[in-house]
Amino acid sequence: MGKQSVGFREVFSDAEYRRLWSATVVSELGDQLARVAVVILVYQRTSSAWLTALSYALTYLPAIMGGSLLAVLADRYPRRNVMISADLARAILVVLIAIPGMPLFALYALLFVVQSMESPARAAPMPFR
Repeated sequence: MGKQSVGFREVFSDAEYRRLWSATVVSELGDQLARVAVVILVYQRTSSAWLTALSYALTYLPAIMGGSLLAVLADRYPRRNVMISADLARAILVVLIAIPGMPLFALYALLFVVQSMESPARAAPMPFR
């Protein structure tokens, strides 16, 4: 038996996949906007290029360090529940980041946790049909 070629039309004809893809795009856009907003906020407060670079670097540190620790949640709980819970938790934490006058240390800690919560959401396996 030869391999059957599947194109974008066939993939996006599946409503569940379209919803998953759309949610991932919105989440990724939100991640990038949060990164940029925090970087701008840090620069406005400190005028320090070093602290600004540190704030951006912190957004990648969880994936390098602890992402695999939280990713095990995706194997233990239903995929949809993990994805929705992780993204809701991240949304709430981003709202906390937006509180005016938030100390930089708290801002960095919240940013680290927000990015750490990305691992379980992305590790949730997509079932094959």
